[in-house]
Amino acid sequence: MHSLSIRNIAIAGIGLFVAACSSHGMLQSPGGTGPGASFESSAGPDITTHYVYVTNNQVGGGFYSVEYFALSANGNIAPVGVISGSSTELSGSNGIVVDTHGNMFVGNETTGTITIYRPGSTGNIAPSKILAGPSTQLYAPVGLAIDTSNNIYAAQCGGFCNGTGEPDSVVVFEGGDHGNATPVQFIEGSNTQLSGANGIAVDQARNIYVTCRGTNSVLVFDAFANGNITPERVISGSNTGISNPDGIAVDAAGNTYVVQTGGSIAVFGSGANGNVAPIRVISGGNTQLSGPDGIYVSNGVLYAANRPGNIVTEYPKGANGNVSPSAIIAGSSTQLDGPSAIFER
Repeated sequence: MHSLSIRNIAIAGIGLFVAACSSHGMLQSPGGTGPGASFESSAGPDITTHYVYVTNNQVGGGFYSVEYFALSANGNIAPVGVISGSSTELSGSNGIVVDTHGNMFVGNETTGTITIYRPGSTGNIAPSKILAGPSTQLYAPVGLAIDTSNNIYAAQCGGFCNGTGEPDSVVVFEGGDHGNATPVQFIEGSNTQLSGANGIAVDQARNIYVTCRGTNSVLVFDAFANGNITPERVISGSNTGISNPDGIAVDAAGNTYVVQTGGSIAVFGSGANGNVAPIRVISGGNTQLSGPDGIYVSNGVLYAANRPGNIVTEYPKGANGNVSPSAIIAGSSTQLDGPSAIFER
């Protein structure tokens, strides 16, 4: 069992607020300028330009890369940039997030690392920084999430996924952490109900959502959850239709989007708990969902990475049923090869 001593965290005002602190280890408040709030902000393209970022984790292993496409990308179109090659240290790459400065963070399941790349990085380039080492308690980060203060959240799948012998866990680092950094939160233990942890998302109040393949469920933890703690909510049961869940996303209204690798996306309403039916399900031949793994939602627009199909599909706000994508990225020019995680910023 791992152990962690978390710093005191203040809550102020009527709503949820995480206070900035001058000492290392405190989660930064939105817009905060405390230590670790930013780094690597000078390189690369104009960060006000949005891109769709995709990790490639080739089915069967052996090829890993990061690609980013113009937000308007549609069809058989080349990426704006591709990070690939031995110098990148990508290995078993799944989760990807991008901070407010354009730095890219990639979770590498097989090496137990999070590699970080400057804005605009492309080619066979070494990471600018790496989160790795015994203090990080990283061993198999399969999913990543990021909040408005650039704090990084990693879901780790241990014995259920890869036979490491490690228990499943959630690890949280403050924005700007790198090297052998100590996490500010570490969720692990029998009370957590983590089993086959895979996708992870964070809502605007910093509540933590985790998909679990071992129990076909979604676990929701309080923003300050730490240690062997019970989830605040559990979405599970026959009415949910959750089966082999992977990626997860939460929109601004608190709706939860869950990828089913069998070929559908289930949407649950804000505050969903227990054996509840989804409010929407995107499923059917017209959707062109093909073994979806990763998912991201931005301003209601939904993006899905379909690993076996080598296709990225996009759906409009409110999409439901057997709906056609509003955009598709697919074809030889895209260089997609096992897209497993997706992010838009």
